[in-house]
Amino acid sequence: MSVNNKLFSAVEFGDRIRQLRISRGLQQKDLADKLGYKSQTSVSKLEAGEISPTADVLMKLTEILNADLHWLITGKQNPDKISGIIDPINRTIKGFEDVLQTEEIRLQGNLSDANHKLDAIKSEFQAIQSGLYRLDSNFLNTLTDSRLRTTILIEMDTADLKKIHAKKEALEQDKSLILNALTPT
Repeated sequence: MSVNNKLFSAVEFGDRIRQLRISRGLQQKDLADKLGYKSQTSVSKLEAGEISPTADVLMKLTEILNADLHWLITGKQNPDKISGIIDPINRTIKGFEDVLQTEEIRLQGNLSDANHKLDAIKSEFQAIQSGLYRLDSNFLNTLTDSRLRTTILIEMDTADLKKIHAKKEALEQDKSLILNALTPT
């Protein structure tokens, strides 16, 4: 029984056979021998599209040339083989998407934590600035005698002022580090 179908083009089929034969390093005579033909003329006619292969010859060609039957007949990739390639790729892509989503959630959490810390630093910084202003301004402005003001300033516990200024500097550094970390490079 010969293959005779409107979807089947004997000439295109012959071209595919020729391509595979050459790529496998076979001569027409070699292929004829493997197919059980008496001479290379039958292979020549197959490749020229002058004759159509029998079902038996088609099966032998797929084995000898290590070719996909669907591709031999239609010239198109077998959809089953395509899905066999695409499915693992899709699973790999899905895996990468899952990893990216997890990483995005983790980074959003880190960003949220950093924003909370930044807000806390801003509040603490504002409180320190406000406290220093009140200490420097409100208290000292109530004193009318400038010598008394000077004396009080000298007698104030400088250790407390140093602590406040050190805390202010540390907060400024933390703020700077967080802002740098949040700024895209």
